[in-house]
Amino acid sequence: MSGRESETAMKELICIICPRGCHLTVDKTAADITVTGNACPRGAAYGKKEVTSPARVITSTVKVEGASHRRLPVKTNGEVPKGGCTAAGWSDRTGPCNGWTGHCKECAGNRR
Repeated sequence: MSGRESETAMKELICIICPRGCHLTVDKTAADITVTGNACPRGAAYGKKEVTSPARVITSTVKVEGASHRRLPVKTNGEVPKGGCTAAGWSDRTGPCNGWTGHCKECAGNRR
């Protein structure tokens, strides 16, 4: 495509803010972000945030020794930038976080 591809991008999303599940179309240009298909202002805010700085709550389980259950569920205290944990090594458990056993400076404080 031409150089215009980098100037404008359109993405289709399903809003996860409420049970309604609106089908959003987010049009991002160099000057503005336009969201259509939302039934409420929260959907518009979600669409804008998802294309500018997507984030996720990470959930997993940890092994426990000497307890009645072998594994316990865990999750981050808040949202972590999407791709942030991959960059920190959580995806392959070989990076500075070493899976769930240690902290790295990118993710410190985001886990329970």
